[in-house]
Amino acid sequence: MIEPEISYLVKLDSRMRTGLYLTPKFGFDGYNQLYYSAPGFTAGDGYIGTEIAAKLAYDLNDRVRLGGKIGVISVAGAENRDSPLYRTDWAFTARISMTYAIFQSDDRD
Repeated sequence: MIEPEISYLVKLDSRMRTGLYLTPKFGFDGYNQLYYSAPGFTAGDGYIGTEIAAKLAYDLNDRVRLGGKIGVISVAGAENRDSPLYRTDWAFTARISMTYAIFQSDDRD
């Protein structure tokens, strides 16, 4: 899968960041076939969709970060639009995350 991303990031303070993201998604080497094939339909390689999202990250300390993301994905024009799994051109997402850094560089800013 290839997901080139264009992003705009803003540091709100020393512990909080936010950003906007635009990410087109492409599946190759059997990725689409694995996830989008169904009986009577074999998915082909190519365009999957484009996600537009907003993220917010907050550092609790040097190792723990909390995050949240909301977004919308457009699959209009997807390579696999003829799949019986394809129902609508739009999907909405919301995610909450927690990251723990096991290793850290000594040269952090």
